Amino acid sequence: MNPMSKSEDQTPKTTNHEMQQNLQANNTPEDQSDYGVGYCKPPKHTQFKKGKSGNPKGRPPNKDLHEAIIYILNEMVTVHKDGKSIEMTQKEAIIYRIITDSMKGKSTATKNLIYLLKNLPWIHPF
Repeated sequence: MNPMSKSEDQTPKTTNHEMQQNLQANNTPEDQSDYGVGYCKPPKHTQFKKGKSGNPKGRPPNKDLHEAIIYILNEMVTVHKDGKSIEMTQKEAIIYRIITDSMKGKSTATKNLIYLLKNLPWIHPF
């Protein structure tokens, strides 16, 4: 027998996988040595830092409801009256429709018209 073959048999053999694990263990910082990266466990260096938000600018503010309603009511629309096309704001078109429906005898339109006349300061009929 060859004396070299005996010494090779006595030393423990390490596989490639074990060598890679040893290299990774030697290259990781001490605080990450117990941390296993995998599903639902991202690497520590890619996680959000403590005390710092993941969305620093925050959620963009929504338009105020009042501003949105005013914006929509002031948009121009085309209304057909007596075969003619008339441009007016949506606010004017709604009031026009309420008045014409009230004149036709529709009770809900009349109730809405009375409510507008009583409660809205920008409408002064008298």
